[in-house]
Amino acid sequence: MKSRYRRILLVYWNEVWIRLKALKIFLILLFTVLTVGTTSLMYILGLSFPRAVYESVRLLFFASDLPYPEGDVYLEILWMLFPLLGIMVIGDGLASIGKVLKYGDHKTEEWNREMAKLMKNHVILVGVGNVGLKVLRQIIEEKNEDVVVIDEQDESGRDEEFQSMEHDIPLIQRDATQEKTLEMAGVEHARTLLLMVDDDLVNLKIALLAKKMNPKLRVVARMFDLKFGEQVKEHLGVDEVISTSSIAAPRFVAAIDPVEKKNI
Repeated sequence: MKSRYRRILLVYWNEVWIRLKALKIFLILLFTVLTVGTTSLMYILGLSFPRAVYESVRLLFFASDLPYPEGDVYLEILWMLFPLLGIMVIGDGLASIGKVLKYGDHKTEEWNREMAKLMKNHVILVGVGNVGLKVLRQIIEEKNEDVVVIDEQDESGRDEEFQSMEHDIPLIQRDATQEKTLEMAGVEHARTLLLMVDDDLVNLKIALLAKKMNPKLRVVARMFDLKFGEQVKEHLGVDEVISTSSIAAPRFVAAIDPVEKKNI
């Protein structure tokens, strides 16, 4: 079981990785351009490596003190192209910085989607109503699990308690009955799916789709109609069904792993 501190460190590390990913194209472009320029200046003009790197950077910004290499076609092309490449690198760098800032905003879809991509062996919780919120709180506080939440409710309608947890919990604000939504939540790599929607048929539809995408996924569904739920469990591959009459957050939390059912 992860400690709370380890979980927090993991969240911050994931954010660093997301921000580096946003800068990936810029860093690759800059590295490629500087490698070409440095190599050319070292082998054609005989400059040392540090001087060649320094002059390559200055060439990008029209600031090199080196004389124009008249008569050397390759270097003449380099002298003309490098400033143009510098403009491209700067432009892409500014765009990448914008992405970094966007990915760092926890309210954006980009941040939530990228955080969910990094999770493995995690729990997906669909629906954060009254019961779903209690289950989520207990999972975080007692089990220290990585959780991805799927809920269509807009931000203004969310419970304040969930907003207070939102900084380290990815929220996929989409329809969970759609395959793309489950992909964004990382269902292929998830361990358990908790279905907390107030609609038996919707829960069933999500369960069938999730099992199709990840046959090893453990699915725990909330069902109002217990008789219907037992049939679903018997014939359609749902691992655990919990009725609203016996609903309680601890029971859902205990059902995340099959070995814990004995303690219910």
